[in-house]
Amino acid sequence: MVQKTQKTLEKEKRWDKQKWIGTSKKWWWMVFGILLLLAAGLQAAARCVDGFADWYGTWIYESLVGMEGRFYGIFPVSVGEMLVYFIGIWLVLVTTWALTGLFRRDGKRRQRLLFFGKTWGMTAAVAFFLYTAQCGVNYFRTPFSAEAGYHLEESTTEELEALCLSLTEEINEAVAQLDITEGDIYEKPADLETQVQDAMKHLGTEYDCLDGFYPHPKPIFGSIFFSYQYITGIYCPFTIEANYNRDIPDIEQAAVMCHELSHLRGFMREDEANFIAYLACRESGNPELQYSGAMFAYTYCMNALYSASGVERYREIYGQLSPQAIQDRRYMSEWWTQYDTPVKEVSNQVNHTYLQANAQSDGTKSYGRMVDLMLAEFKNRET
Repeated sequence: MVQKTQKTLEKEKRWDKQKWIGTSKKWWWMVFGILLLLAAGLQAAARCVDGFADWYGTWIYESLVGMEGRFYGIFPVSVGEMLVYFIGIWLVLVTTWALTGLFRRDGKRRQRLLFFGKTWGMTAAVAFFLYTAQCGVNYFRTPFSAEAGYHLEESTTEELEALCLSLTEEINEAVAQLDITEGDIYEKPADLETQVQDAMKHLGTEYDCLDGFYPHPKPIFGSIFFSYQYITGIYCPFTIEANYNRDIPDIEQAAVMCHELSHLRGFMREDEANFIAYLACRESGNPELQYSGAMFAYTYCMNALYSASGVERYREIYGQLSPQAIQDRRYMSEWWTQYDTPVKEVSNQVNHTYLQANAQSDGTKSYGRMVDLMLAEFKNRET
């Protein structure tokens, strides 16, 4: 029996280690390349192949919502938010470790820099793939307006005024049904998330493209950071979760939740998500949601009226709101004023660039198109 010498054993051990390192490098590059190719392929197909985004949204994205949405919906907190915090801390630690290692003379600078680069590279590749597969492709699908049969066209100032008056009536009728002590600000019900979930399910019975699974919307733990950025809610493409800013005035929260949940049906355009939120609140039959949805839409429509008709007509219609509604709107305005800082402007520019990169060429101006959708639905309802 021949025994291996210590030198031979050490040589074989080094060879095994090198072989493992070489194999791990190959796997890393393979996974990295596959993720980037898949993401780039999906982006190209969505932008260049007619009908691909619709097919993907119907057969692939809906399946992902059914699986991931149900799984992450089990957790009471936003898993996506927790992941962002965890990964953010991990990347900061890796970056700090790599940069401080540049000043050490231990022969491991190259190893540290490689680990730093691979960590950031893989994180970016995974994020890009998940974003594309669970969000990005949907920006190129058929708009909700076309799915629902609404024809967008130019409208007269008189039609806009009629819409604003109609919303004024909706607000006054809804708030009259609420039990609010005179002088108090509106407070949301404890089970608002369930009410919103039911409202979206009900809207799905009226519009086939909105039919499907809806999880509970989840409050954002670090909502104060979103308030400074004037962000009321966010859809997390990495975990397919609808998140809302829990600190914003209660009157806004139902509409914001419906807005974020509409993204789970593949409608990523902000103007359409706003419109769907209004429809869900209005058709819910619930005065709590109807009040929130009408007040939400009222802001956009009255801003458009101010630009089209001037301050006098604006004040005339605004003065027809109930005292409670006026009080709640003043509270909203005052609440947001405290977060009117330079951070808001930076956030707005980032959001503007993001929207332009996803086929919304007008950037944040696309939010104003909600008024066109409102007018189209209003005229369709009136005829």
